[in-house]
Amino acid sequence: MNRNILYLTFSLALMIACCAFQPVGKGQSAEYYIDNFNEQLNKGYKPDLLISQEPQGEEWMEAVDINGNKIYFCQTNMLIANENTDSAFMFINQGIKEFPERLDMRWGKAEAFRMMKDYQNLAQTVKEAIIYGYDHNHQWLWVENEPLENGEDVMLNSLLDYLSNLYYTDNWDCINTICQEILIHKPDYIPVLNFLAIQYIGNDNDKAILLLKKIYDLDSKDDVVISNIARCYVLNDNIPEAISWYKKILDLDNPNPDILDYAKDFINQHNL
Repeated sequence: MNRNILYLTFSLALMIACCAFQPVGKGQSAEYYIDNFNEQLNKGYKPDLLISQEPQGEEWMEAVDINGNKIYFCQTNMLIANENTDSAFMFINQGIKEFPERLDMRWGKAEAFRMMKDYQNLAQTVKEAIIYGYDHNHQWLWVENEPLENGEDVMLNSLLDYLSNLYYTDNWDCINTICQEILIHKPDYIPVLNFLAIQYIGNDNDKAILLLKKIYDLDSKDDVVISNIARCYVLNDNIPEAISWYKKILDLDNPNPDILDYAKDFINQHNL
């Protein structure tokens, strides 16, 4: 082969390789990164189907199994396939690097991990948002760089939604990752203390009681917390102590009717 042609061929191959592996462009707007992130993720959307004996969710299709029984194919939500998401996260990671104060970008990334069922990275993304928020006094921005009012409250409310999602998937390691980081900055934050306590009920009741009593000291009118303390004592076969806590529910002004009825029944059943 002619040396000049060989050199030209090699040069073109090198240019193509460099173009293929070049980093995401810098200096773009935040919306540029979000649009490209969403565009790449949209390629991986797929429905999460559930076969059930009863219709669930908003969309479902009725069918019959081989025994003639009705079954339902239910679309519970949308998932993102884990394949081919590297380019999407390249865009959003670069966007967060350049616009770390954009909370919508961080939550968009977290939501993508939730839809991929990648709970470890979901927890890590939320943890990073917590650290940044408290390091920068929650001066968050939202879409189109609009300042976000009550930034801490918005972050915490979204965080609790993710904790609830992790609770129903039984991902306690991920829950602990988020909760422990929040408690570094807000050691008396009741919703997070409650999440931590729940995991110990039935497994380590003494530890659960310790956490629940800390919450009780912060808010002595929380009927759910009082009921959970009583439940822990029941599980520890300490009925007299359980009754003393159920009695506290009777003294509350407006306890949950179901909790109140259960407390009354428990006390009456034990004739005390």
